[in-house]
Amino acid sequence: MDVLTRSEKETLCLVLTDNHFLFYGLSSLFNHIELHHIPYDGAFCNVTTDILSAKNITILIDCNIFISGKWHGYKALNQCYPQAKRVWLTRWSHWAMWPSECIRDQQLLSTMSTRLLFKKLSPMLNGRSANNAEGDALDFPEFNVKEKKFLASFLKGKEVNFLAKKSMRSEKTIYTLRCAIQYKFGFRTSAWMVSIFYRNNEVFNETWIHQLQKGTPI
Repeated sequence: MDVLTRSEKETLCLVLTDNHFLFYGLSSLFNHIELHHIPYDGAFCNVTTDILSAKNITILIDCNIFISGKWHGYKALNQCYPQAKRVWLTRWSHWAMWPSECIRDQQLLSTMSTRLLFKKLSPMLNGRSANNAEGDALDFPEFNVKEKKFLASFLKGKEVNFLAKKSMRSEKTIYTLRCAIQYKFGFRTSAWMVSIFYRNNEVFNETWIHQLQKGTPI
């Protein structure tokens, strides 16, 4: 690694991922900034002293965490370093299913060109704004009254015909509501939405559903 300047020594980046190739790629791209690899299960050590002396801490989160369903590392980092900024690296441009406390976080597509990723991510890692680049803010879906009523049922995988009979509405109406909800979350199929919901029940729980229904994120 190149010799770090004083300001660069005060800048630290924690990369939360199980993808070693992603971490090494970011380390090569940002060799002027100190990066630490944190796995999803939170098995990290020997970084506390460095982090405590850093003035600018950024947590880069690989969105494959939603596939793994492992949130111990994420929760540990948030608890230990609440002052850190969070930036989500995602492969899905329309993803909108986030933990409630992430309302002020930012996101970047990890599939963009290396040059563009460096241009967008550098200001964030150095403690500056991202120049309000379009797409950097996380998308949080807003649901209408009808969608909120059936939100929990759809997330838990209730069948359309069951909900139609229970609510005395047509199956077409219920199906349309389910499609609207899954699209707002960024899913092409309801099965994928249900799978992600159950796989990540540490963050997507009854409290999270209630907050969505009220429209009041943390």
